[in-house]
Amino acid sequence: MLAHVHIMKTAGQTFRLILRQSFPGRHCDLMAQKVATAADIRWARRFYPGLKSVAGHCVVPHADLHEAGPIRYFTFFRDPVQRCASHYQFSMERKPKRIAFEKWILEKTNFSTRVLCGTDNADQAIETLEKKIGFVGFVERFNESLVLFEQWCGEKDVDIRYRSVNVAADNTIKNEILSDTKVVALIR
Repeated sequence: MLAHVHIMKTAGQTFRLILRQSFPGRHCDLMAQKVATAADIRWARRFYPGLKSVAGHCVVPHADLHEAGPIRYFTFFRDPVQRCASHYQFSMERKPKRIAFEKWILEKTNFSTRVLCGTDNADQAIETLEKKIGFVGFVERFNESLVLFEQWCGEKDVDIRYRSVNVAADNTIKNEILSDTKVVALIR
């Protein structure tokens, strides 16, 4: 089974639609409280016979999903500075009052690393990439990554045609962050 490890603001919603169209009735978006478990996979299989893929922010490679059967993890990365600025903008668009970036970033430090391995340990995240993640695509090379993903997964039903979703209509907040050299240095 394919398991999409979705790091926020890395074209995850677009990729979720690719999985849904590729595996109609055999793809499940998991919505666990924190981390999806093997029990969640077993539950999903009751409603999705022939389950081929799962996705969701709760799908992480440091969980016990493999106990429900073979799992093939994959993820997408994005330039870290761009991803962080986009994540901040996305977060602030949904809040009634904007939080200062310097305060917000304290809770989001090493975000991608924590998604991959559950800790801030970069060496552990690299080990997870090497040992558990079978495919890594890049948002900046999305079309090429999709072709490589199609080859990697080897599923005849994979349909990599897409339309971008969850793209910001206005990048004012993101551009403001990226134009401030002190903030960009803080992200780095």
